[in-house]
Amino acid sequence: PNLPIHRALMPFLSTSTTIADFGGGLGGLYINAPKLFPPGCRQLVIEQASMVAAGRRIASQYGLVIEFLDAETQNVSAVDVLVFSGVLPYLADPWDQIATILNASTPKVVILDRTAVSSGPSRWYLQTNPGYYNRTVTYPIQVLNRRQLINSFPGYRLIKQWHNRFDAQHPEHIGMLLVRKN
Repeated sequence: PNLPIHRALMPFLSTSTTIADFGGGLGGLYINAPKLFPPGCRQLVIEQASMVAAGRRIASQYGLVIEFLDAETQNVSAVDVLVFSGVLPYLADPWDQIATILNASTPKVVILDRTAVSSGPSRWYLQTNPGYYNRTVTYPIQVLNRRQLINSFPGYRLIKQWHNRFDAQHPEHIGMLLVRKN
């Protein structure tokens, strides 16, 4: 609970909160800080089909309360808190994905974390990770325009912004807490 994302989440979590981590992998947000989430807090991960299948197996095996939903086939409506951590720069069209989710649900809180941004126009790059799988792996990453990113959440206001000490500095990676205006 010492990470900025955990501190941002704390005031919004209760036994009746539904939190969805879009692109949340195997549920690391919940698994790495289990005491942060009170009993009864509904913990969702929205992912691609292969990750959903693996997540469901792991949740069943270890008795985790995490629910895994397929981003392509399952609609999530009543969400109180929506998290995008390290996922938006890797989506082909993050703007459309944000709009689609906000049309399906109107969360009170949106948290962005580990998101590559710049003050210039959004632009694609090739990210290289040497030795990640015992070889060099490359994949596309879009560094997002900061203003366009904030504006893609109409009806929300930016409350807090942060950097993680372990994230890349170039491009700049940020976290943001956005709260619905009314």
